[in-house]
Amino acid sequence: MAESPWLRVQFDTVLPCARANKQLMVLYLALYITALGTDGLKSSVPGIGSDQFNDSAKGEKKDTIKFLSWFYFFVNFGSLAAVTVLVYIQDN
Repeated sequence: MAESPWLRVQFDTVLPCARANKQLMVLYLALYITALGTDGLKSSVPGIGSDQFNDSAKGEKKDTIKFLSWFYFFVNFGSLAAVTVLVYIQDN
C-alpha cells in the first residue's frame, strides 16, 4: 500500500486537503485495525494458555509464570522486529 501513488505525499497547491484526507483515512483505518487485532490477541491468548496449567500442582505454577513471560517476550519481540523490518524496507 505504501507504494500506491495516491498514498505518497505530494505537494499539490490546487487541492491539498483532498489528498491529505484520503491519506489520513488510510492511516486511521490501519491504526484501528491494528488496535483491534492487538486487543484480541493480548487479552485472549494469555488466559487460554494459562488455563492449560493446574495451579494446585507443585511445578505447574512456575510453568504458568514461564509461559506468560515467554508469551509477552515474543509478542514484544515480534513487534520490535516488525517495526525494524518496516523501517528498513522504507529506507531502502
